[in-house]
Amino acid sequence: MQEANAGVGEMRPPPVPVKRKAPAPKDEPTPKRLQLGDDLPDEVSREDIQHMLDKADELHVETLNETALKRMHLQFERKVKVNRELRIKHADDPDKFLKSEVDLDEEIKKFTLVATNPELYPALIKLETLPLMVGMLNHVNTDIAVDVFEVLSELTDPDAIADVEEPEVFLKALFEAQLCQMTVDVLMRIDETASDEDFKAVTNGLSMIENLADSMPQDTCKQFLEIPNFLPWLIKRVRAQGAMDYNKVYASEILGIVLQNSEPARESMVKLEGVDKLLRGIAAYRKRDPADSEESEYVQNMFDCLCSLMLLKANQLAFGRLQGLELMIRMMKEHSLGDRLGLLVSDHFSQIGGQTESAPNLAWLVRGQKALNSKPPTPESEAPKLEEERVFASNLALKLADHALRHCPENCQVFVEKLGLKVLFAIFMKRGAKTKKESEAKELEEHVTSIVQSLCRYCTGTPVARVLNKFVESQFEKLERLLEMHEEYNRSVKAADEARDQGLAQKIDREPLGLS
Repeated sequence: MQEANAGVGEMRPPPVPVKRKAPAPKDEPTPKRLQLGDDLPDEVSREDIQHMLDKADELHVETLNETALKRMHLQFERKVKVNRELRIKHADDPDKFLKSEVDLDEEIKKFTLVATNPELYPALIKLETLPLMVGMLNHVNTDIAVDVFEVLSELTDPDAIADVEEPEVFLKALFEAQLCQMTVDVLMRIDETASDEDFKAVTNGLSMIENLADSMPQDTCKQFLEIPNFLPWLIKRVRAQGAMDYNKVYASEILGIVLQNSEPARESMVKLEGVDKLLRGIAAYRKRDPADSEESEYVQNMFDCLCSLMLLKANQLAFGRLQGLELMIRMMKEHSLGDRLGLLVSDHFSQIGGQTESAPNLAWLVRGQKALNSKPPTPESEAPKLEEERVFASNLALKLADHALRHCPENCQVFVEKLGLKVLFAIFMKRGAKTKKESEAKELEEHVTSIVQSLCRYCTGTPVARVLNKFVESQFEKLERLLEMHEEYNRSVKAADEARDQGLAQKIDREPLGLS
């Protein structure tokens, strides 16, 4: 068997699309296409209908059980062998092994039925079907890999796995079959721009990785991180030039999952200069909003990745050296999606107390921002739209800023030095917030109060004086606003305490906070 594999690897005949059937021989008549109404009687009697129903009842439909699965495995094994032998024998004549490839492809697809029969998962392990299936990822024909990924994606679907008696045994059997190595090899080998099938292969592969991570996040991340090319491929894919596409968004989601669940992954990103590369990926959104929901999801995922990286000290220091914190503050001023998400990264940066040394590496990211701050007045006809966008931007920005400033004196100092107070207290006073929904207003106020608390607690010297001075200016209006918020929160706490004492289980909905 190994010799056969070696022979195929050396010859590497061009891939043959599996789903294209070989043309019928010219000496055979072309079958007539059935047209609606052909060979049908004008009238159908009750006897005819009953006769057809009786014939349908006589049809034998095979139930998928362990015996049937064993038969499927033997057929699969035989067709793998036949296809391999024909590919070696007729390496220069694809037409002679095309039929065997089609048969192999169809046999692979049959295993999707196992996903609806969770009691058969142990049989897949017992029959050693999984190593044979995973091995097909190395097939020269990309279409085979497409369907193998699709089958494995179905088998690892969280809904299907939930009904399996010992799901961890099944998933570990996949890992032992070298699934991770094979998957990365396919991702590295495929050129997604070559065909729709190549693109779909990557989609199905990423779907399978997501399913594995959903069921066993720690083990999945550990297994894939043992493959040196995995993280570099993900970084390259999320930074790919050109229009936004589904796989780019999907890759950013997978990268976020890996970085969130694996400290070794975050450590590996130091050598890969992950902070620098991801910052460059979000830099474009300092001037524009995403064009659609797909691009918005991509931007969110990229910021999530940076947030996970900020959990590691080395990445925090890199973020400071690359002026990442300054970029986040400037982005927040623009009230775009990038601005709203920007401060989430600052949150994680401040958790460890990252430094903010200046460096020229990403100075280009923050250039040109002053020009954006001097935009011409917005026509009245466009005001409602911009108002709504600003509300959405402010909510996300405050959330990110809240996390950025917690337990981090260095970041609190920088926030004040980089003129973050002006933006913060404008939102604190609910200026331009008339279109906010009640739920959004509640969430916004929670983040505002948390940020103010962090600044008052961790700033020292001139910065803390500037924070406190905000409550004095304009005839103490901000202090009055703070007292109003305290009164509202105090009333909410009392209502919750009373409900708890009375044994009420329903959720307590607070009254709208603040002045209208």
